Amino acid sequence: MLHRWRICNNLTEDSTRDDRPYFVVDIVAQTPETTPTRMIDYWINRILGRPMNPAEREMLIEFLAQGRNPDLDLPSNLRRDWLPRAVALILMSPDFNWR
Repeated sequence: MLHRWRICNNLTEDSTRDDRPYFVVDIVAQTPETTPTRMIDYWINRILGRPMNPAEREMLIEFLAQGRNPDLDLPSNLRRDWLPRAVALILMSPDFNWR
């Protein structure tokens, strides 16, 4: 399970430990939404193809909003910093493993 989580992080964040070529998904460029609620819903639908557990969805929205109103646009610097991490959390969720 830990190895799977590391793969999720390596896919969503620009990080490696050596000079091997790697593949990083540009999460921010692929996200047409700008509010935390809509961004999380977009990625839940894209990754899971179905609704997520409501309590876990709410935690992801709060995580991405970082204390801000989740229905207002998130500044671009916060989208760049936090959206890839939120997508990685979806990939690490029980809902994804259930898929």
